[in-house]
Amino acid sequence: MATAVAVVDRLLRRLASDARRSQLPSDIDQHVARVRRTLSRLRDVLVSVERYFWVRTEVQDWMTMINQIVHDMENLLDEFEDQNDIEPQRSGCITKATSLCSPCPIFLYSTRVNRMKTIRNRLDLLVRNSVVFGMMQQQPRCYREQTDIQEESYRVAIVGRDGDKTKIKELILQNDAETLSIIPIVGLVGLGKTTLARLIFYDQGEEWNLDLRIWIDLNGTFDLRKIAADIISQANERKEEGPSVVNSSFEIHENLQLLKNRLQETLHGKRCLIVLDGLCSTDKRQLDELKEMLRCTNMWIKVLVTTYSEITAELMHTFRPYKLLPLSEDDCWTIFSENAFEGGSGVNARLQIIGKHIAKRCDGVPALAHFLGSIVHNKVMCVWLAARDEPLWKLEETFSRKAKVFFSLTQIYYDMPSALKLCFLYLSIFPKGSVIDKEKLIRQWIALDMVGSKHETLPPYVHGEMYIQDLLSIHFLQVTKKYSAIGMENRTTPTTLCMHNFVHDFARHLACNDIIILDDREMNGNAKNLSFHYALLTYYKGQSTLSSSLLSKTRALHFLNTEPIKLHEEAFELLKHLRVLNLSKSCIGKIPASIGHLKYLRYLDISGLKVQTLPSSMSTLIDLEALDLSNTSLKELPSFIGSLEKLKYLNLQGCHIVQNLPSTLGHLQTLEHLRLSCCYDVSELSESLCNLDDLRFFDLSSCTEIPQLPPSFGNLMNLEDLNLSSCLNLKQLPESFGNLYFLRFLNMSNCYELKQLPESLCNLLKLEVLMLRRCRRLQNLPSSFGDIQNLRILDLIGCEALNVIIGMLPTNLEYLNLQQCLKLPTSPNCFNNLTRLKFLNLSQCRPTIDCLESLGYLFNLEYLNLSQNLLAIPVPILRLHKLHTLDLTGCAFEHPSHSVSQMFLDIIHQMAGLKFLLTKDPMIVACLPPYIRCSVGIDENWHITTDELVIPDLTRGSRGLSIAESANLQNRPELRFLKLEWANTSHPDVHGVVEDLDEEVLEKLQPHWSLEHFELAGYSGFAWPTWMMNNMVNLLPNLVSLHLFFLGNCKHLPLLGQLINLRHLHIKDMPNLVNLEMGLSGGPRPFKKLTHLKLEILLNLEELPILSTTDNGNEQFMFPALEELSVLFCPNLMFKPSLPKCVKYVIKNSNLILSCGEPLGPLSSPSPVNIMVTGCRISSSWLDWLESLKTIEKIVIDTCVGDDGEAINYLMLHEIKCTQESSSSKIPNETTNQSSSGTKILHELTNQDGSFKNTGHVMDSSGWQTFGESSLQSSQKKQATTGLGTSIIRKIFPRFNTTWGQSAEPITSSAVSMASMETPPISHQLSRSKMSAQIPGVCSLNLSLKQVQKATQKFSHSLRLSYGEFWTVYKGILPDNQTIVVRRAAQGYAQIAKVDTQVQLLSAINHWSLVKFLCFIDKANEFIMISEYVLNGSLREHLHVLIYPQAHIRNSWILINAY
Repeated sequence: MATAVAVVDRLLRRLASDARRSQLPSDIDQHVARVRRTLSRLRDVLVSVERYFWVRTEVQDWMTMINQIVHDMENLLDEFEDQNDIEPQRSGCITKATSLCSPCPIFLYSTRVNRMKTIRNRLDLLVRNSVVFGMMQQQPRCYREQTDIQEESYRVAIVGRDGDKTKIKELILQNDAETLSIIPIVGLVGLGKTTLARLIFYDQGEEWNLDLRIWIDLNGTFDLRKIAADIISQANERKEEGPSVVNSSFEIHENLQLLKNRLQETLHGKRCLIVLDGLCSTDKRQLDELKEMLRCTNMWIKVLVTTYSEITAELMHTFRPYKLLPLSEDDCWTIFSENAFEGGSGVNARLQIIGKHIAKRCDGVPALAHFLGSIVHNKVMCVWLAARDEPLWKLEETFSRKAKVFFSLTQIYYDMPSALKLCFLYLSIFPKGSVIDKEKLIRQWIALDMVGSKHETLPPYVHGEMYIQDLLSIHFLQVTKKYSAIGMENRTTPTTLCMHNFVHDFARHLACNDIIILDDREMNGNAKNLSFHYALLTYYKGQSTLSSSLLSKTRALHFLNTEPIKLHEEAFELLKHLRVLNLSKSCIGKIPASIGHLKYLRYLDISGLKVQTLPSSMSTLIDLEALDLSNTSLKELPSFIGSLEKLKYLNLQGCHIVQNLPSTLGHLQTLEHLRLSCCYDVSELSESLCNLDDLRFFDLSSCTEIPQLPPSFGNLMNLEDLNLSSCLNLKQLPESFGNLYFLRFLNMSNCYELKQLPESLCNLLKLEVLMLRRCRRLQNLPSSFGDIQNLRILDLIGCEALNVIIGMLPTNLEYLNLQQCLKLPTSPNCFNNLTRLKFLNLSQCRPTIDCLESLGYLFNLEYLNLSQNLLAIPVPILRLHKLHTLDLTGCAFEHPSHSVSQMFLDIIHQMAGLKFLLTKDPMIVACLPPYIRCSVGIDENWHITTDELVIPDLTRGSRGLSIAESANLQNRPELRFLKLEWANTSHPDVHGVVEDLDEEVLEKLQPHWSLEHFELAGYSGFAWPTWMMNNMVNLLPNLVSLHLFFLGNCKHLPLLGQLINLRHLHIKDMPNLVNLEMGLSGGPRPFKKLTHLKLEILLNLEELPILSTTDNGNEQFMFPALEELSVLFCPNLMFKPSLPKCVKYVIKNSNLILSCGEPLGPLSSPSPVNIMVTGCRISSSWLDWLESLKTIEKIVIDTCVGDDGEAINYLMLHEIKCTQESSSSKIPNETTNQSSSGTKILHELTNQDGSFKNTGHVMDSSGWQTFGESSLQSSQKKQATTGLGTSIIRKIFPRFNTTWGQSAEPITSSAVSMASMETPPISHQLSRSKMSAQIPGVCSLNLSLKQVQKATQKFSHSLRLSYGEFWTVYKGILPDNQTIVVRRAAQGYAQIAKVDTQVQLLSAINHWSLVKFLCFIDKANEFIMISEYVLNGSLREHLHVLIYPQAHIRNSWILINAY
């Protein structure tokens, strides 16, 4: 109906190509030229007819016939061009003989000539005898008498917009000093933009203080003179005629200048609100002139613009455009019911149910709710059912003569370029609610010749991208979810699009004569004997379905079948004009051989099908340009793939079974887009791939077995986007990598084995985006890295080993993410040169004060993240006038415990641009000015990267299920890190109910298969979800790190051996794990890639095998790649037959671990280098093995006993050993520099996770003493203690005192090595003291449980400081404003905590370096300890060795005051 102009333009564009015309025989070309001339003359007529007369039936029929003629012409041209392509490839005498006479066989040639004559005659006849030309002599009617539903519904649509009104009003009034403020309201047609503007325009609040209110209705037109004249007229409160229209451009300019002068005089000294309703111009010159005209008044003018165009909003705004969102379903119901029932009582219950469904259909569009409510008002039941079920355009034709539901959308459509119209109408082939892949959509447009230019100045794909942006800007398309940081598209996940249902109905309405839906209903109801060009098949009844005459000229066919179907071998024989075939939404097990008959096929999508082979007949599809084989069950890619020489797009993503790629893949010289992501079994790339000269996009993400790229990879010099993320085994890049001169986007995130980058990387001068997050082994950037001056975005999250030299970074950076980069420079002025930065993340980086001071030079900074750091806000931050978001979540500040420092408050109050200060500290929140918010909404998280997600406080029951459903983790392919944390409940429910509910919640939290890091904490279910028990090899193939914490009810483990890429495994506090007969893997499959294994607080676990038996009866090692083994507090655990061999051991309080002989492992396993053992019984055979080691670098043994029960005190560090063997002249040196030596020893006595060994009494970051280890020590039968820890504490704290006056004197380093021989353990000395519940002395308290609950707001999550296996730590505020720290024993650990606390010790210690203990509460199942609140950070922070975990600060560090 409304596509005639567009299809004519498409044909004219094709005929304008001289290259394609030259392929035609001369006599055929004459007919073609005649058709071309006729269509060129007809085009202008079609434009007028479509806009002004399309509602008439005779006009619609005439345009339909034009469409058919054009399509027949295109099909005939296809045949001629195809013959010319095939002819040179033929051989044989018959072919040679016939080719002497004509380019094709004679009988075919004459037939085609006759068809061409027929087409020309049909067109001529249609032009001569049409009534349309007589109609054109009449006055064109715009049909403005047909009212737009948006204009009718403004009064009712006021429902639900109060919040929007308040926000926009605040935006208008917040910057009173601005002379000109322009705020666009932008959104989909029908959302009520005009209505919202009216609400604001007529608001009579006292805060306005306005002199003038002016409303300009632009009605989709732009005339600067008329706008100026209307403003003057309304300002003078009388209707004035604008200047007369004149012919001279000079006179027009002069009149406009006079109007501008008059406008300045009229608005002089006035405070004015102007509404420009319906502005839609996208001409930057016009809009700039309008803004300049308003600005020249030099008055207080606030302008509110309503527009459907995002482009208009971006060009006009001085404030960020306000995006109007759809209404809620309840608001739509209110609007609908007001129109349908007119507020009457006694509403029919059945009608109310139907009405609810109708309101849901509105999808938040108030104008649609008004329309549907109006047509059912006072109507019978069948009308209500039609309003619920029938298409909107049918309702408009049948029930509404005046209001037109699509009127505004139609006006936008007719203003589109003709090619864009075709692209938009094609979208209606997708079912309502479909998610559309942007890349595939553009490829389909190209295959159907919908995009391109007459002179081919730009590639078709570029045109497709432009059309996508055009449709997005007017909300005819929407992005489902764009995962980004500062506007950066996440290339790992393709952009997906969708259509609003209202827009989809409109597209279906326009394309009703072009697209047919083949379902289970009769197909000949309104087919009008047409042949449809696009078809959606939702119901397959057998071969007769595809043989229908309705599909004889179909160019695009989409299957949508949920039922398994089997296609007949001849299924596609009659679809000879098919260009696009999409089988991806069907259940087809085999591709029929007749697919080879589709000689014009350009686009084929069989993604998701369970096909294992491709028919050889596909080799004849020589015109194929796009082939999608993603997520199929193909065993191999056939070699004939190289014969598809026109192929530009090839998608093999998720072909898990494919192992080898054929060398013929390198023959695809025109290939532009190649996606090989998630081909897990592909372990090598052929050199032939480096011959793909035209390749622009290459996706190798999650190809987990590829260790290196081909040496000649740099030959792909046209490559623009390269994705190597999650290539878990990629160890290095070739030196030729620097030849990728046009590379703009490079993603190497999560390449865990990558240690260095080639120096040639600095040759990538056009590189704009570089992602290196979690390249944990990467140590240095290339020395000339600063030469990449086009680099805008650099992401280094989690590069813990990287030496970040800020001075060598490119100075044009706009986005810099250094989260968890632990090696930041300490020199001053390090950020001085990065003046273009807009986004900076220093979370968990431990920045020094000099580093923070240099932030004052980042004048363009908009977002700054300093979370999870100990810091003081530097004064130079006041210079950051553009800063709108400051993240201080989890920071410890240097202000008094009972209030926020005045300096901090002064800094915040002076930062005029600050809108968000993100924090959970209640004291800071209470002091913030009202215009600064402490949290952001989902739509405001534009600055937050989205591949990490922590869901805390999960609960059982409906709340947990609601969280799980809203999280929708299976549809979050961007996630790489996920932590699920269950809330700690003090009172468990009835056995048999809790576990079911928890299990149901966890079942619904199944993540996407792309997940790489998973932490599960506090889960109380008894069973694992099915996604953790069945087929984990496919459900979580990329999982690299797994942490299972505090799982009190689980008696077994998931089948962890299925996690083929697992490298880190940490299991903690699972008391019901006793006997794992199949080992940690749950079967015979070994952990081939596991490098780090940590087992902690597994009190009842008895033994684990390190060997398994293969299917052929051979034994294999379970941990062949193990590098580090940590076993902490596992008193009953033994490895059978011995410990697995690895580089580093950390063994604590696990008596039976070392009862066997030397460790066992493959011959390739490296020898141990680092061993730390604490609180264990060590067998003599293991000691003999220790002494025989020659590769050892560090051994620390503390509080251990031998077979005879005697203490073993063994400290062998290379530095100390050398000191003992060398002359004593070096000892005074070490004694003088006590701080340095103390730091060294302290570092040696810490765990991998940063916690101290139990060598003394250690305080956590909130001031609480950590005794988790000692309590478990006391449960073992034989433990020996030493004074080593006391000696170290004395060395670091020479002024350490106890209440009975003993002091610890400084000692030399030689004394440290023999400390246990000289000093009795301090714990032995302090254990003689007694202590009551109320502690006498300074600052003692006597608090009840209720008082503590009140102080912590009932143990609110917002006041939680940290948590561990035994304790959860909260901040509390007493009625006198004194701040305290409340340490609450975890559920089930209260009895252990009572023994663990050793309150006598705490009461005895009184030292300036340690926090004061105040009191404890022991009541029922609660055990709580309370101390003073100290904010100066931990010792490890001040020694610069603090390592933060992902989101929480571990509570195993000594606190000292930072003086």
